[in-house]
Amino acid sequence: MALGVAGTVDTSNNHGPSVLVYLLANLEQNAMYNAFNFSAGAVSNVPLNLVNTSVTTSQITSYICPSDTNGPNVFKNGTNYDCSIGPQFNFYSPITSSSGAGVGMFAERVAYGLKDCTDGSSNTVAFGEALIGDNSGATRNGAEYYNCTAWPSGSNTGRGSGADMVMPNPAAVGFLNTYISTCNTNAKAQTSEANDRNDLWGAGRMAQGPITSMLTTPNSPIADCNQTGETGMFAMRSRHSGGVNTLFSDGSVRFIKSSVNQMTWWALGTKAGGEVISADAY
Repeated sequence: MALGVAGTVDTSNNHGPSVLVYLLANLEQNAMYNAFNFSAGAVSNVPLNLVNTSVTTSQITSYICPSDTNGPNVFKNGTNYDCSIGPQFNFYSPITSSSGAGVGMFAERVAYGLKDCTDGSSNTVAFGEALIGDNSGATRNGAEYYNCTAWPSGSNTGRGSGADMVMPNPAAVGFLNTYISTCNTNAKAQTSEANDRNDLWGAGRMAQGPITSMLTTPNSPIADCNQTGETGMFAMRSRHSGGVNTLFSDGSVRFIKSSVNQMTWWALGTKAGGEVISADAY
């Protein structure tokens, strides 16, 4: 399953179809799936996206949470459900970068299987909730994020190895704390604020598309930020009181409280971290 571009016209990894495009046929949306031109590939930010607008500008009710009453009205082709890349800053594939790649169940143009989930499918988050932006800088709906916020060490997009590892538990927690401080400062000043979070269910990218990290806990008071369409720190968020719904890799849906322990949350985000999670930890 490719999360990036399947075609030859635009081979950039964050312009192409998201995992939600590939799931259409499994959600009784065969007509939509068959109408998508995978050879064209691109969904967002390039002229070629006109090829697939009949699909990607459609609202898929299965991708919308009824509790988010405003966002889906503003961005009808948005989604409230994101796949998880785990507790890391980028979602590059291992071919692109050794830095934290493949921590979660999804990475750039990669969807991992149960055989890769050695922590156990019942202990690994695959999808979680997100809020859709309101396209307005004048209001605060909780889906705001701040663009061009660079990772603080090595490459500003989190590439690298060793000391530049983007996996925060435990190697890069110092870098993460620095990033959080910068992100919160940008949020306070509304620096490079964006209000189009999750506005494209069909786009295989972070921020605008259905891909999220698990660096911060659900509904975190920490601001959301990104550097590129392939990097970012986005909390899972919902309009539900006290937490978010998550889909685990075994197919079970569980409500995770916003008060979940940070270490537990990171452990639930990794598919092969070797952590032991207590049954009553969340």
